Amino acid sequence: MIRGGQVNFQYEYERDLVGSLLLYVTATISDYHPAVYYQRNGDPGWPEEGGEVEDLEVTFEDGTFMNPIPDRLALALSERARIILSEEQ
Repeated sequence: MIRGGQVNFQYEYERDLVGSLLLYVTATISDYHPAVYYQRNGDPGWPEEGGEVEDLEVTFEDGTFMNPIPDRLALALSERARIILSEEQ
C-alpha cells in the first residue's frame, strides 16, 4: 500500500491567448493499492484501488482560486500530484 497524503506544487499552465500562468496546487490523495497482475504462486492478482484525488485546490499567483477547474487541467494536475506523491515515498 502506498500512503496517501497532501501534495503542494507549482504548475505552469499554458494558455493560447494569455500566455503561461503560474498556478499553485494543493491536492489530497487517498491511500493507494497498486495493481498486481499475478501473485507469486500464479494466482490472478487484483486491480488498483484508491489513489483518487479527494481535494484539488488551485490558486493563481495573486491568491484567487480557480473555480471551476477545467476538466483537462484537473486530470493533468491529478496525475502530476500522484506522481509527486509516489516519488516522495
